[in-house]
Amino acid sequence: MLTFSEFVLSARERLHDLRDASGVVITDASKDGIRWTSVLLQKVCISALHEMSRALIGLKLTNHYNESALTRLPVPCTIKKTTGIIEFADPDKIYKVLRIQEAGDRSAIYDPVSSEDFFSNRYRSTYVNEKFFTAYFNEDTKKVEHRSSKISASDISAEAVIKVQLDTFYTLASTDDMPFMDIEDLMLDYVEKDADIIQHDPTQVQILREEIKFKIGMLINEGVKES
Repeated sequence: MLTFSEFVLSARERLHDLRDASGVVITDASKDGIRWTSVLLQKVCISALHEMSRALIGLKLTNHYNESALTRLPVPCTIKKTTGIIEFADPDKIYKVLRIQEAGDRSAIYDPVSSEDFFSNRYRSTYVNEKFFTAYFNEDTKKVEHRSSKISASDISAEAVIKVQLDTFYTLASTDDMPFMDIEDLMLDYVEKDADIIQHDPTQVQILREEIKFKIGMLINEGVKES
């Protein structure tokens, strides 16, 4: 396993662009090479990893994709008094909120419901007593917000179980290992393919597509043997 910055350096090596304009070997993923700038190479890597992860998820190749790495807990949050709006320190990193629990009270668990159910007549009569929450898009703030059914006279400290996006890993500042195991060669194949598309090299693109197809087939066979 490796971090995104380590992967960017591996991708730079695969693309034969390991030196900067002065001829110095690049050991910092934020530095530009002669052929590929750091920004462009990061974009290529992210696009390639998105394509690969869709293939792994679609084919249920979970041996090499650790989806549980996307689940994070406990994530501190606050249920605001009178409104029930749930505030997170870093809401932009949240892909989905799975559960909420009041801090220090294991019995005070909030389960998710659809926004249609949350705001329907069915819940209005018991709105202040039930424990559940929903997500919805706020037209005023232009952001997805979360709201609890429980209305309190004071703020409630809580903890959430959330899922983050894969893009959380795809920054040079991230020190977390990406959730892919023992498939670095396949990851680099996807990067090289996307780089060759940009460089208008259809012959090499086709070669890499066949290589990717072969390796995906091997992963499928591996899963069949284990089942």
